[in-house]
Amino acid sequence: MNLFDFSKQATVRDWHTQNDTVMGGVSTSQVQHSSEENAAHFSGEVSLENDGGFAQIIFDKDIPNLSDYDGIELNVKGDGKTYQLRLENNPEIAAYSQSFAVKDDWHSVHLLFADFAASHNGEPAPDA
Repeated sequence: MNLFDFSKQATVRDWHTQNDTVMGGVSTSQVQHSSEENAAHFSGEVSLENDGGFAQIIFDKDIPNLSDYDGIELNVKGDGKTYQLRLENNPEIAAYSQSFAVKDDWHSVHLLFADFAASHNGEPAPDA
């Protein structure tokens, strides 16, 4: 199942950025459609000033039930840095995240749900 078709500009409009400015930081980011690559393009600058340090894109609409699947596959191209995919069903209880490295050419990353780690407010939540 393909959850998001980023070749369509309308799909990218369903995503928005959130940066550490929500807690006094000064990081910046944007997400936009790249017609050249038929993809969503996320870019920005992460700053550690003012105890900040994050920039993210968020999709906060409902998605189909994924319980019949073992994970999520991402087709990514990046800058060699490590990124994190975070899944939340009820953020008051826990978020589930997994980090992955992004090379500078297009490649697939398969993230198994079993390998996601639970956390709440940035602290491990092993009983979630």
